[in-house]
Amino acid sequence: MYSRKVNDPISPHSERLVSYMNTHPATILGYAKYYGETRSAVSARMVDIDSNGFVVEVEEENGSKSEVHIKFKIRLRSYEEVRPTLTRMAQEAEDALGLVKYICIIFINCYLY
Repeated sequence: MYSRKVNDPISPHSERLVSYMNTHPATILGYAKYYGETRSAVSARMVDIDSNGFVVEVEEENGSKSEVHIKFKIRLRSYEEVRPTLTRMAQEAEDALGLVKYICIIFINCYLY
């Protein structure tokens, strides 16, 4: 795995954050395609995160795999900044890539917006 950075406020939470984020594969793929500029990616998974950004392993259409380093615009100073930062980034990627957004409520009703 990746070495933990001393005094990095996000590194101690990396394993848990990576595990959680990988339950959202479409979001990770959006990050890779937009921020990582890997438009031909067919799958992606987060492998590490710290206060400067995160690393995504990307699989391309031809089956090749590579790692993409995606930097945050501003270094995160606390764990509490992770969720709003990743949420903003996901929304920006979805908008830029023209992805359809759905709101699903209680796994029954889904609304396109």
